[in-house]
Amino acid sequence: MRILAVCSQGENRSRTLALLLKRKGVEANYAGLWNAERPVTNSLIDWADAIVVFEEEQRMELQNRFRGLGWRKAIINLEVPDFFSFNQPELVELLNRKIAEEKLA
Repeated sequence: MRILAVCSQGENRSRTLALLLKRKGVEANYAGLWNAERPVTNSLIDWADAIVVFEEEQRMELQNRFRGLGWRKAIINLEVPDFFSFNQPELVELLNRKIAEEKLA
């Protein structure tokens, strides 16, 4: 399964999740919605089998911004707040629990 992790900036949560998933043998990529150096694109969405977001606002923004895609893909909201740094130990621990709960790897 190919998973695209999308957060607000594409710097901390999504990047950490993609790294963790890759370590578990999952094809993963990451992007951000706003002011991101690595923005969400049609090609990234097309590439993914499933998309992971971290807040409901992000799910709604993806669906609004990319309406023409039909949204036959799963969008999974992990509900992880935006106060972590990239690869912060507490974020890694939380995301590993979410990966197991959602059976992402």
